[in-house]
Amino acid sequence: FGPYELIGLLGEGSYGAVYRARPRGAGLRGAGEVAIKLFKPPGLDEDPAWYARRLQAEVAALRALKHDNIVGFRHAAMEDGQLYIEMELVDGPSLGRLLRDRAAPLPPAALVQLALQLCAGLDAAHDPDDGVEIIHRDFKPDNVLLSRQGVAKISDFGLAKVATSGAASMSLVVGTACYIAPEQLREGGSVSARSDLFALGIVLCEAALGKGLFPRDKVTAMYTIQERLEPYLAEQDVVSRVDAVVPGLGAIVVRLLARDPADRFPDAAAVEAAISDIAPRALLTKRRALR
Repeated sequence: FGPYELIGLLGEGSYGAVYRARPRGAGLRGAGEVAIKLFKPPGLDEDPAWYARRLQAEVAALRALKHDNIVGFRHAAMEDGQLYIEMELVDGPSLGRLLRDRAAPLPPAALVQLALQLCAGLDAAHDPDDGVEIIHRDFKPDNVLLSRQGVAKISDFGLAKVATSGAASMSLVVGTACYIAPEQLREGGSVSARSDLFALGIVLCEAALGKGLFPRDKVTAMYTIQERLEPYLAEQDVVSRVDAVVPGLGAIVVRLLARDPADRFPDAAAVEAAISDIAPRALLTKRRALR
């Protein structure tokens, strides 16, 4: 593809595919390898102008995000009419794949490090230096990549929303059913940084339980979140089961999963501080424990 040799497919979604690639002439395997996202053309039922704006929004979001816990953006360009993005290549699996392969809770040190790093990445997105708030809207384990150095990196801002005044209005529901906040399911509702914090609560809970929190069936998951959230969390005994891995983390997770966004933590930095307060010092220093 253009100036790159495509080595293999890394993942594919509704709007594009991501490939492991190497700039032509880069030499030995592994030298200069990058990730390339090739965007698909708009579908027959999609407005080309809307689709173009969506792609532009993703590029703008990625360009604004520079943080160790967010997949690095290199540049965007056109090649023979094909829009693509060059990104940092993360040399490890997604958190989703790791959890599916383990089918068991993460060790305490790994869970604490994961939580702190995800909070740091979300905080950078929600409160960047230029004052523009970027809401991920599809935060889930498959969109967290883990490097060999033990660094968690948030990826795939394809559904991100740029908001300049705290909350963004929504005309349709976007996201993944098992990780979507109640306010995202309401017609004419709004989405804010606290919607991402709801998803963070689910991700941390799943990492502590070693399995999914909500039913995998889309309709059942959305009904549970919208209509039975509190009794379902009580039935699943979330606080006790999460505390069995890291004492004190259960209450943090349940606060993140509050139905009303106002009852959640105010921001990701506050979540990070709360986790730092409850975690033993030994768990705060094991940077390489994620893998």
